[in-house]
This record gives sequence, C-alpha cells and structure tokens, in this order.
Amino acid sequence: GEDVPDTGLVLNEGDMDIFAHPIPNSLILVHKSNPPRGEVMMSMRDKFKKPILTDPRNILENKILELKGRGISAKGAFELEFFLVSHEPDQYGKLQPAKSIVGKRKGSRLRTDVYSVDHLHGMMPLFDDVYEAAHLAGIQAETVISEYAPGQFELTLNYQDSLLKAADDILRLKRIIRTQARSYGVTACFMPKPIENVSGSGMHFHISLFDKKGKNMFAESKKDKFNPNLLHAIGGLRNTMADSMLVFAPNANSWRRFLVGSYAPITPNWGFDNRSVAFRIPSSGIKSRRIEHRVSG
Repeated sequence: GEDVPDTGLVLNEGDMDIFAHPIPNSLILVHKSNPPRGEVMMSMRDKFKKPILTDPRNILENKILELKGRGISAKGAFELEFFLVSHEPDQYGKLQPAKSIVGKRKGSRLRTDVYSVDHLHGMMPLFDDVYEAAHLAGIQAETVISEYAPGQFELTLNYQDSLLKAADDILRLKRIIRTQARSYGVTACFMPKPIENVSGSGMHFHISLFDKKGKNMFAESKKDKFNPNLLHAIGGLRNTMADSMLVFAPNANSWRRFLVGSYAPITPNWGFDNRSVAFRIPSSGIKSRRIEHRVSG
C-alpha cells in the first residue's frame, strides 16, 4: 500500500490524479452486509482515458487482445489454497490453526488429515457463507477440500471462457473468504508459507488455448502423443520462468514454500499427472487437455 517510486508515477510526475472507471457488470451485493452494501470493480486510466499499465488487469486485457488478433482465445480456472488460523498465536508467538467452529474439536487442528470430511464439517457454517457470497458475486465456486496441512483448505473455481473473469473472480474470492472468516472469529491466511514444517499454499492455474473454431489447441490429434502446441507452450513457460518468479514469488515468505520433498515445485519441470512438478498435465479427457501451472504462491 506504499508509493513505489520506480513506477515514475509518484514524485517524477507529481503524484497526478489517476481515474478509476467502473468495470461493466461488476456491481455485486456484499453478503450479510448491514446496511446492505455493494461492491464494484474498477479499471485504472490516465487523464486521457488510456489504460494505466501499473494496473495488472489492464496488462492481462492487452494480452487477451493480442491473442485474439492471432485467432486464439485463452480459457482457465484457479485453485486457491489457504489456511484458517487462530487470532491468538501459540506459546511461541507463531500462527496456529484455528479450532473448529462446530463442536470445538480439540487436537484435530494440530495434525494433517488431507481430504478430511470431519475438518470440513468443523468449518461448515463459514464455508456455507463463502458459497452464498460467491453466488451473489456471480462466482462459480466448485469445491472446497481439506488440504495437506492442519487448518489448510483449497477452493476451486469452474473453468471460465474469459480469463478476465477468472482473474476478477479469484481476487473477489480472496476478499470473500477473508470477510467470512473474520465474522466467525478466525483469520484466513493466504501467505505461501505461514506455518513452519507443514505444507505451504499455492495458487494453481489451469489454462488452455482455443482456435477460432473453438477447438482446444492443446488436444492430441494422435493417440499417446502430446500436441506440439502444448509442448511449445510448456517450453515458453520454462524459458521465461526465471524472470516470471518476480511475480510468482514476490516476497521472502514465497520462497520458504519451495522445499525438496514437498508438493511445491523446485525447478521448471513438467510431467503427466504429477503433482510435484511446475507444469502438470492433468489426466483429463483429450478435449479438456490443459496445463496446470503450480508455481505461484
């Protein structure tokens, strides 16, 4: 939330006014707000109404238009991992997983029980409100699961024809989860590595490219042989990985997540149905062939 002098927008240009334009159809009702409140998303423009390129949404929109000019559309979906932690630190002053909201179960929050239905039930009222808020926001939340650390969960979203909507949805979803968690006396934490010696949290991104006829450009045309488009896409992602880490892992905590022997990738590798690599090709049907980008935290 501080000034970033290197943008050249602060003292170099005198901190001039930048205008926020409402994004069409982005007004939604905020769940359980009293009095009723709404939320609208904005796009940043200069005084000549040109998009400001320090607004990442504008950068994404430019890339989508660039693909469109080549007859290509990108579609995708996000999976978001996060922790529900207690407001009170443990005896050592560190974060600790939140106790169950329902039944106040003791002990279960201190051990890993991946895919546990009991852990989900313990937080059911909170997740019910998250689903309701997501519905009001037009976000197609798919499933929530208990993940591979105490107090850790993952929420997946449906595949979207619009990458802009997919990105808008994941930002809104983070705000929704934070707000609903607060109302139940716990904190939603999206840090990549908030608790030592347990799994960190990533943001997995599933993406595929489609041609003008709506055909998946990553789909195989020959059995048991990957499409060259898919391999070229992976190659490009690998070659640009070093510079891209400035975005995928922007702070010191981000790097604590990358550990040997964990589900976080430690090198720009790829594989078929392998959750330890940077770029996973899920074992889907051919028409749903895609890249799961597993690096971001």
